[in-house]
Amino acid sequence: MQPKEMINGIQAIAICLEELNQMRYTSKALDTVKEQVEEVVKGVKEAIEGLVEEMKSAIKETEDANKKHKGDRGKDEVERIIEKAVQSATKPSYAQALANRSDSCTESRDRQIKNDVRIRGQLQRRQIILDGDDAMKDQTSQLTPKVLIVKANLALDKLEKDIEATLQEDNNERPEDTKFVAARILKNGGVLFEMSNENAAEWLKQKEILKAFESCFPGAVLIKGRTYQVVVQFLPVRLKNRLEELYTEIEKENELPKDSIASLKWLRNPDNWGANQTKAHAILTLNSRCVANDIIMGGILVDGSRHDARKLEEDPK
Repeated sequence: MQPKEMINGIQAIAICLEELNQMRYTSKALDTVKEQVEEVVKGVKEAIEGLVEEMKSAIKETEDANKKHKGDRGKDEVERIIEKAVQSATKPSYAQALANRSDSCTESRDRQIKNDVRIRGQLQRRQIILDGDDAMKDQTSQLTPKVLIVKANLALDKLEKDIEATLQEDNNERPEDTKFVAARILKNGGVLFEMSNENAAEWLKQKEILKAFESCFPGAVLIKGRTYQVVVQFLPVRLKNRLEELYTEIEKENELPKDSIASLKWLRNPDNWGANQTKAHAILTLNSRCVANDIIMGGILVDGSRHDARKLEEDPK
């Protein structure tokens, strides 16, 4: 045999021996991993068995407690055990507790704001403003709120006697418990009156009744009832010069109560309209909140066409 061939043979034998050695190490590694996996599985199995035993023990304790403490006491014990288990399993982190508190505060603040708006709206619907000439304002500024309330209620009684026949013909009798309950003198000399309820205020704010009440109150006065403004959208500009003459027609067309509309005017001055403008918005001022809400919900007919309406919002200060 040649030396070169002998060398090649020795190298081949060495490579085979190395591969056999690697296989031996791999087998040992696999055996080690297998042993470790078996230990982990055994530990998990023991843990599960222990947990099952604990659950069985807890269930047995609960059953024993139910037998021992029948009725509500037993139920309370079960609820206490369940609650304790739930709390221990779902303890919130500091961040979660802080977030929950923040959400709770936000919801509470939102509810408070909505409640304040609702109460303020209810109060405003019971209010009317008495205004007058300078002599009348000087006179009212010297009176106390109690005296003003007495004078207003006397005028209310006189009103009912003066137009009793008219009220009966129109089936528009004075609502029960209609009276003034509070008064506040304004900075401009006028008086802000509060009535006993919303129905009383709505009754007094009717155009004919309001006019008769003004004549019953001593001195030259003008009663300003609360009004409600909505924006009627996309009216044709061909109504430019006769918009303010459409009160009666709009009331009839929409079957609104008489004198529901206090005023109607364009939202923007027509002088500022564009040369090719064909539509424009208008402000409709109403004496009744219910009528205003109905128009916002269902729109309004103007000159034979129905138009959408929305509440008039104040411009940002």
